[in-house]
Amino acid sequence: MQKTRNSNNHAVVRAQPRLHQNATEIQPY
Repeated sequence: MQKTRNSNNHAVVRAQPRLHQNATEIQPY
């Protein structure tokens, strides 16, 4: 389960690495 979650996270970060960096400060979620 953790492996799948990691894969998903990597795909999102790869597709939008800027959002990941901003999410740490702004956290739009």
